[in-house]
Amino acid sequence: MKKMRQAAAASLDAQVKAGALAYRRERHLEGLVRGAEALPGENEAEHTRRIIGRLRNALRAERARARAGHWTYDLNRHIALKAALTAECERLSSHSAEKQSAGAKAGA
Repeated sequence: MKKMRQAAAASLDAQVKAGALAYRRERHLEGLVRGAEALPGENEAEHTRRIIGRLRNALRAERARARAGHWTYDLNRHIALKAALTAECERLSSHSAEKQSAGAKAGA
């Protein structure tokens, strides 16, 4: 039973990683969360943080439906939300790394 759980977890992790690599914000985000468009005057990092918050809330709701055994729970949506969240977190961290790199160059 333990090996089966480990295999299932490894398979799910692989699906999430593959989904994160294939994720395109302009194509996939609209179907996952509403109101994800950029607000006027909002910079890229703020926009990405807001999207991450919305994705976390949607993922929390999907997990609640799963635990409750609700008929609207969708495993594919759950995986897509996790993949999008992973991709957006990576986008934010790369944006932060670029900003730090630019700051270091300007200070040198």
